[in-house]
Formats: sequence, C-alpha cells, structure tokens
Amino acid sequence: MAHYGDEERERFQDIGCRLYEADTTSQPTEEEIAHMRRMFMCTDVLPGGYCEMMDMRHGTTYAAAARHVLRSHNVPPKKR
Repeated sequence: MAHYGDEERERFQDIGCRLYEADTTSQPTEEEIAHMRRMFMCTDVLPGGYCEMMDMRHGTTYAAAARHVLRSHNVPPKKR
C-alpha cells in the first residue's frame, strides 16, 4: 500500500486529461510513461470525474488507472 503526494497525483491527472481529451492518435511521452509506471503502487483512489473521463468505475486506484492508460495506448509492459 502506498500513498503518493498531491504533486504526483496531479501530474497523473494532467497526463490523463491530455491523453483522453486529445485525439485518439495522441501518445504518451517517455516522461509520461515513466510517471505512469511510478504510479503502479499508488493505492489512492482516483477522483470520480477522472474515472468517468477514462471510462473506469468509481473507486479505481491510481495504480489501476495507470495500467489502464498505458494498455489503452499500446505501451508494452516494462522489461525487467
């Protein structure tokens, strides 16, 4: 379980807005991908408005939303 600060969560929200409000060909930058991957452990709940924007159920965590964003933009899993 991990709690992330406001700055990290707000950055996630900015990235999500950019990717979901832009045209469907918009792709995340390398920096955005790295940020999304850092959010994989965040158990904080994403605000309802962002869940709706991303077509996710209310109560979704930032971790689940980050995985969803990367999958929906065909970003491969990070290699170990």
